[in-house]
Amino acid sequence: MAAQCVTKVALNVSCANLLDKDIGSKSDPLCVLFLNTSGQQWYEVERTERIKNCLNPQFSKTFIIDYYFEVVQKLKFGV
Repeated sequence: MAAQCVTKVALNVSCANLLDKDIGSKSDPLCVLFLNTSGQQWYEVERTERIKNCLNPQFSKTFIIDYYFEVVQKLKFGV
């Protein structure tokens, strides 16, 4: 069996000009990272901290994921 080429990748997330969905204050966003390896099923990998009253968050949490060379890895970020 051949060894797979894999490395770690660090992803930092920030947002700009989010819609204000809260009533009485600004939104309190967080970001959730989902991974889809095959089919229709998405798996939650990690999530960032929640930032209060911010429409332009710069999350301090860094997502560290395995990157497999020549393999399709679908990522989805939910805010």
